[in-house]
Amino acid sequence: MRVVLFGAGGNGKELMPILVENFLNEFSCRLEDFQYIETNPKSELIHSIVVISEEDFFQQDLSDEVLFNVSISDPKTRLILVNKFLSFGCQPVKIVSKNAVVANNVKLGLGVTISPLALISPDVTIGNFSQINYFASVSHDVNVGNFVTVGPGARINGYINIEDDVFIGAQATIMPGSIGNPTVIGKGSKIGMGAVVLGDVQPNSTVAGNPARKLH
Repeated sequence: MRVVLFGAGGNGKELMPILVENFLNEFSCRLEDFQYIETNPKSELIHSIVVISEEDFFQQDLSDEVLFNVSISDPKTRLILVNKFLSFGCQPVKIVSKNAVVANNVKLGLGVTISPLALISPDVTIGNFSQINYFASVSHDVNVGNFVTVGPGARINGYINIEDDVFIGAQATIMPGSIGNPTVIGKGSKIGMGAVVLGDVQPNSTVAGNPARKLH
């Protein structure tokens, strides 16, 4: 078995120790079974983990079991890379920190990553390959779609539907909707750092500020 993580930047360096901790004990992996993958590696080793190029990785024999995740924050880039791994027969792996608080009745999709000190409240669904970063919180009765990025310290309040491919910047706040009338954050939209969102956000739009206003 090999366990690989695409991206050795800041988020990758945060996620790899979680991946190693989760797998070393449960599956009797060795440290050499873990690898970073980068398009253009700047070093061969990061914190004792080997870094290889994307080109070299996909030229290897991948017939043995390979588990993977992608730490790239941009949802569209993450989608492209995930599909590439899947096309080579690699299998997605969740990365959930033991220092995160995740309620028992939370549904997590394939390849979800939840960083330390994140909080996921009851009755939350998080879709495939979505990222919940450090200190982010997702309150009750929230649906997070596929390939969503929730930045560090962002606060998602209750009764909110976040559609696929949404990027939510660090420290942004989405104010709550209500039972039967959830706030909808449209597919492919972007919410700027520190923005305070008071209502629905249109698909493929960018909002920023307090209160958040549409930029384009």
